[in-house]
Amino acid sequence: MAEQEARLEDFEVVQMLAERPGATVKLVQPKANKDMRRALKSVPINAEGADADELVREVNKQFGADSPSIVRFDGSFSENNAIHIKMEYMDQGSLLDLYQAAGPLPEKVLATIAAGALRGLAYLHNERKIIHRNIKPSNILLNHKGEVKLSDFGQSRKLDNAYSAARTYLGGITAHEKVQSCYMSPERVLATTYEYNTDIWSLGLSILEAAEGRFPYSEAKDEDDLLDMISENDPPTAPKGASNEFAEFINQCLKRHPKKRVQANDLIDEDSFVRRGMENPVDLAAFLAGVRERNPDYNKKFPLFN
Repeated sequence: MAEQEARLEDFEVVQMLAERPGATVKLVQPKANKDMRRALKSVPINAEGADADELVREVNKQFGADSPSIVRFDGSFSENNAIHIKMEYMDQGSLLDLYQAAGPLPEKVLATIAAGALRGLAYLHNERKIIHRNIKPSNILLNHKGEVKLSDFGQSRKLDNAYSAARTYLGGITAHEKVQSCYMSPERVLATTYEYNTDIWSLGLSILEAAEGRFPYSEAKDEDDLLDMISENDPPTAPKGASNEFAEFINQCLKRHPKKRVQANDLIDEDSFVRRGMENPVDLAAFLAGVRERNPDYNKKFPLFN
């Protein structure tokens, strides 16, 4: 017998986790099992004549990853002109939430987070042959165990075209789309061919942002200026006082020309900053617990459960 498709009425909403023009993410618990919590991401369907069942199949195909470095996917369904995606609840939020609460993060923490993110990228690139295309601080997620996982990976163009926040970057960029375009590699900004290491640019920019506590292109006057800076200017570099290891990691990630930019496996195998995070990781669970203790709002935003 086929598994019965889930419906919104099957879930009780605990609270809103994130809300933006292109999607909402809610913490929910199934009414049939209130000991289970899930994140439910809802994305409106905008394309006229879009086949909701086909989109659900596309989501299930794209998101069916099996890796400890990828947020666990529990299926999807369509209802109320939206696709609803059931995912593992990551109870420490994202890298964005972390540095906004704790301030600029120390290198030893960033090395551990970068190593975890690269494990996820290596799996996507090598095993699934998928380009993430949406690496940014809010898609690098954490939990109280100190695990680092990637979310929102490999979205196909078919889904892009159907979602209300369709990603067309040059001209008419909405606020939501601008957030994603901030982390696009130069070759994507220029609408040229891109490969797996477009994700490496985005990861390097995200880690640099968490190190500085601000977006590296924050001086951009508007979206056109931002895209010009990404595609034409010298890439950002590590801040003064950074270790040579960290500076070299950022340099390797933020090569403007993709042929000179490394791949995920290169960083895992050869980069000393990443090796530090792999071989001598910080106790990320303890660090996150300390941040939560010093920031009571974290408990409200991302509640913990036994």
